[in-house]
Amino acid sequence: MQITEIQDADIDAVLSMAAELSAHEGMPEPDLSYEKLHDVLFGSRALVQGRVAHHASQPLGYILWNIGYDMQNGARTLNIIDLFVRAAHRRKGVARSLLQGAAAHALKKEYRFITVQTFDQNEEANAFYPACGAKLDNTKTYYLTIKGMSAL
Repeated sequence: MQITEIQDADIDAVLSMAAELSAHEGMPEPDLSYEKLHDVLFGSRALVQGRVAHHASQPLGYILWNIGYDMQNGARTLNIIDLFVRAAHRRKGVARSLLQGAAAHALKKEYRFITVQTFDQNEEANAFYPACGAKLDNTKTYYLTIKGMSAL
């Protein structure tokens, strides 16, 4: 297995795997396109980074993150957006390797935390992160949609 930074040539595979992740979570297919993902990864205002795991040039999984800030600790954080491994390759160390790569990046940049959100019903993810040493905090996530933002 080889893990590399996401390249332009990986975008179609990441889009396909993102759709698989949404299906796994019982969500509709994401409103993504090559152009949208390319822009956030490589555009002039790029805000997402990530890695892809391959074996024999076949994509096995991916991790995407952005950088946040924690006011309580006055420190930057690495916020995982997605971590996904195709079903046939789960429980073989792929997800842990992707997470280890993100952790190495965070440590190198002197970020204080890695954060990740999961759906309650995603039992695999909710078992995986604690097995990697992650602790569950007491926060809730609220979303303001475009409609909600406009109503403000």
